[in-house]
Amino acid sequence: MYTPTKRDVKFWFDRINAEVFDHCLNPFSKIIIEHHDTEWGAMDPKDNGILYLSTDFPDKDEFINVLAHEMVHQWQWQYADICDHGTSFQAWEGAMMAKNYLINYWF
Repeated sequence: MYTPTKRDVKFWFDRINAEVFDHCLNPFSKIIIEHHDTEWGAMDPKDNGILYLSTDFPDKDEFINVLAHEMVHQWQWQYADICDHGTSFQAWEGAMMAKNYLINYWF
């Protein structure tokens, strides 16, 4: 079991933002890490994006992939005013996979 810290989130956000998004994402305005029974992550677009993450990831890699997934949603809200798993989400899959991040839509 892996429980991320806000420091982990900020470190991986900065790394993924640099590697995949060319530093174009604004940081999440708030990071909330708490137990969730039904999901590992969610992004609420209020106030420039509130990030919700679970305390119960199977491992660190799963946390990183979920964060990358939520960062695609952050990009969608910043640049396309949507938040779904359609074509604008799927368009990031290749760039993410090139850096070994998996953003499967079923997280």
